[in-house]
Amino acid sequence: MAKGKNQEKINEMKSVLVSSNEFVVLDIETTGLSPLKGGRIIEIGAVKIVNEEIVDTFSQLIYPEMKIYKKIIDITGITNEMLSDKPVFREVLPKFYKFIGNATVVAHNSGFDWDRFLLFYFSKVGIIPTNQVVDTLLLSRELFPNASSHKLEDICRELGIVLSNAHRAENDAIATSKLFLEIRKLCLKDFNAEQSEQTDLFNMTAIEREEPN
Repeated sequence: MAKGKNQEKINEMKSVLVSSNEFVVLDIETTGLSPLKGGRIIEIGAVKIVNEEIVDTFSQLIYPEMKIYKKIIDITGITNEMLSDKPVFREVLPKFYKFIGNATVVAHNSGFDWDRFLLFYFSKVGIIPTNQVVDTLLLSRELFPNASSHKLEDICRELGIVLSNAHRAENDAIATSKLFLEIRKLCLKDFNAEQSEQTDLFNMTAIEREEPN
């Protein structure tokens, strides 16, 4: 993505952060990198935030209708045995969409979790979400440019956010929600400072108009 378009997207996300007060921060685990190449969702984790407080959670393992590879088991700790009696995505996604509702969706690398996977599988069950989306990966790069890495585990470590048992969806979603709240705090601070400057400028202009010649 061109730098100009990237910055435009970041500015739009900052505006959404300021104007919204209900968010669903989510994370997924998958069998591969692309649903077009057979990748399936095997776990969804999410937390709902209203007025900066976590008010609800969603956590579900999903049977992918296939055996998962050892590499995925090693990364996630999720085994074929753990998934064998779980519901398939057709059963889970309508419930998950109901959980999301009209909230703004938040993910660390939303291009993967939301755009590539969830939108693809939502469409398979006839759901076309129109939720606004915020990407904490893009925003962390913008707001913490000196961080050594912006991978979820690394940026959380740098900011003192605890992420235990990484690569399990609910744990990653909880850590992302804490990162998100730090990001939102900075965006609100910048927004309030900008509003204060505009108010001061307006008042100064009004005084100048009232001064006699």
